Amino acid sequence: MRKTFSHRLVVLAVSAFMLIAVAAACGETKTIEVPGETIVVEKEVIKTIEVPGQTVTTEVIKEVQVPGETITVTKEVIKEVQVPGETVVVTTEVIKEVQVPGETIVVEKVVTEVIVKEVLIQPKATPVPIIMDQGKVGWLMTASESNIKRGGIVKTAGPVEMAHWDLHQGAPAYTGITNLYNNLTYRNVGDGQRDIVPDLATSWEVSNDGLTYTFTLREGVKWHDGVGFTALDVIGTFDRILNPPEGVITGSIRQSFEPVEAVRLLDTYKVAFDLKRATPWFINVLGAAPHFGYPVIYPKHFLDAHDQNVREHLPPGTGAFMFKDRVTGEFIEMVANPNYWNPDLPYVDGIKAIHIPVWANRGAAVLTGIVDFTWNGNQETWKLAMEQPDKFHGSNPPINGTSPLWTNNSRAPFDDVRVRRAIHLGLDKKYDIAVASAIALPNYKARWITKAVPGHLSDEEILTLPGWREDEAGRKEDIAEAKRLLTAAGYPDGFHIKAVGNNTPAGGEVRGVAWLQQAQDILGITSDLEIVERGLEGEVLVGGEWDVAFLTGTGSDVADPTAQWNGIFRCGADGNYYRYCNPEFDKLLDILLVEFDAAERVKLLHQAMDMLDENPPGYMANAGSGLPMGAIYVKGLRIEDLGGYPWGRYETVWLDR
Repeated sequence: MRKTFSHRLVVLAVSAFMLIAVAAACGETKTIEVPGETIVVEKEVIKTIEVPGQTVTTEVIKEVQVPGETITVTKEVIKEVQVPGETVVVTTEVIKEVQVPGETIVVEKVVTEVIVKEVLIQPKATPVPIIMDQGKVGWLMTASESNIKRGGIVKTAGPVEMAHWDLHQGAPAYTGITNLYNNLTYRNVGDGQRDIVPDLATSWEVSNDGLTYTFTLREGVKWHDGVGFTALDVIGTFDRILNPPEGVITGSIRQSFEPVEAVRLLDTYKVAFDLKRATPWFINVLGAAPHFGYPVIYPKHFLDAHDQNVREHLPPGTGAFMFKDRVTGEFIEMVANPNYWNPDLPYVDGIKAIHIPVWANRGAAVLTGIVDFTWNGNQETWKLAMEQPDKFHGSNPPINGTSPLWTNNSRAPFDDVRVRRAIHLGLDKKYDIAVASAIALPNYKARWITKAVPGHLSDEEILTLPGWREDEAGRKEDIAEAKRLLTAAGYPDGFHIKAVGNNTPAGGEVRGVAWLQQAQDILGITSDLEIVERGLEGEVLVGGEWDVAFLTGTGSDVADPTAQWNGIFRCGADGNYYRYCNPEFDKLLDILLVEFDAAERVKLLHQAMDMLDENPPGYMANAGSGLPMGAIYVKGLRIEDLGGYPWGRYETVWLDR
C-alpha cells in the first residue's frame, strides 16, 4: 500500500591496508653557477620508512667541482621490501643535466611521493576468538523459570506485513516468521538473550588463528515437509547468500558475512567456515536477529526446486512453529511443531502475530488485553504499564547500532558532500530528538555510536562540536556555515527533494514531516513526501528512487559499530543503501576490522566520528532503546530483564494463567 502526499511544506582480507607514502623531503638548496644558466640543486633529506626489514641508504654519485665549493649529488637507494603480497621499490627521475667542462653530470632526485602504495601489513593485535563453553555442547533451549505451564495461543503486536517471504532478500524479520526457522547459533532467549548458544549446530571449534570455525550439526532434525536436515542445507544456504544467482538479491545479509572466504562440507553433519580475517564476533553474527537479513538456514531441496528464489514461496523450516495462516494487513498465525528437534519446546500451542504498526497502538493493545505482549510500546503506554507491576512487566534495553537518516548519495543534490555537511550543521538535532522521543522510543544524543561502545562521547563533549551545539551562538554559527556551504554547492535558496517514509509516527507520518518542516524553515529545502506500508520498506530502500527516506534502520548484530559500518557505509557494500563512498573512511574501516587493542580502538573510533561529521553518509542525531512490555503472565522471555534487544523467537514463551 502506498499513499502519496504532495508535501511542499509551508509550516576482516586477513590483513589491514595501511597507506605508506614513500617520499623524500627537501632540505637546504645549493646554487651551481654554470655559464649561461643557474642550476638549482635541492639537497635531499632522506626519510626512514617504518616497514619491518626495510633500510634506506644514500649513495654518492659524483662530486661536482664548481669554483669556490664542492657539490655532492646523492640519490636515495631503497632496498626491495618483501611484504606479504607486495614489493615496494622507489624510483628516480632525471631533473637536469649539469654541463661542467669536460663531462656531463646527471643530477638525479627522488621524486616526492613517487610511490603511494597500499601495503599489506599484519594487524597490531592478535584477536582472541570466542571459545565455546563446553558446558553448552548439545545445548537445548529452555525457559529459566520452573513450574512451566503448557498450552494456549500467545498473541503479539507488531508490524507483520511484508512484500514477500524471503528473509535473505529483505523480508522483515520483525513479522515473526523467523519462528519457523533456526540459525546455526542463536541468542539464549530463555535467559534474556544474554549469550550465544548452539541452535542447529551442537558445537563449534575455532582454529588458533581465529580463521576457521568448524561446526558439528544436529542429527535427526526434520524440515516441516519431513525431509531430513544435513550439512548440505547449510552449504546451500550460504552459497546462495554469498554467491546469489541472477535475480536473487541478498545484499541485506551478504555484507554481514563479508569476512567469509569459503564454506566447506566436511561430512554429513559437519561444516567449516574459512574467514578472510579473524572476526571475534562471527558467532554473534551467525546467531543474530536483525530486522533485515536474518541468517536462518533454508532447506536446499526447496531452494533448488524454486531456482533459489523463494520470494513467492514460503520455505519450510526446522523451527518450533509451522505456518498456519496469513491475512494480509491483519495477522500471521503459526502452530506448534509436534516434531521439533527440541522435545521440550515449544510450550504454547501457537502464535497469532497481529498487524499493529504504530507503537502507541501496540502498547494500548497490551494494556487492554487484546494482545499478550509487544517488543515495543511507546513511552506513554510503557510507563502506564510499569505503574501496574501486578499486571504488567517490561524493560528498557539498549538497541545495538545507530541508524542515521537515509540520504541517497547517488542522487543530486546529496551526491555533493557540501550539501550533506550543510544539513548536518544546519538542522536542529535537539528538536529532532525531542520529536522522536515523544512519539516512539526513548532517544538520546549519539554521535555515530551508541553509549554501549567504549569511548563514546558524553553529552557535554558532544555539545561542544559543530552541528551538535545547542547554545544560541553555536547554533547561529552552524546555520551560517550551512548556508555558506549550500551557496558554494549552487543552492543559495535551497532545493526540492523526493522523500519517502513508512506509515508509522517514527517513520514518515510524524517524525518525517517534522524533519522536512525544519529543513524548509532553516535551509529552504522543500519536498514531496510519499508514505508506504512498513512491510514494503525493504523494497523501497533497494529501489533507491528517493532522496531522503524515513524508514527503519539496519540495526547491528553487536554493540561495536565496525561490522555495521562495514555493511552500510563501505563503498559498494551490499547493504549500503546510502550509496555512500568515502575511500578514506574505508581505509580506516580496514584498520578497525583487525585492531583489537581497546585503547587503539577508541582512538580509531574518534577518528571515524570526526570523518563522518565532515563527510556524513546520512543525517545523524540520536540512538534509541527499546520498550518491550507484556502482561505479567507472559513468561519465558525475561522481557523484564533483557540483556540484549533483538526481536527474538518465542519457543520458550509460556503463559502463566
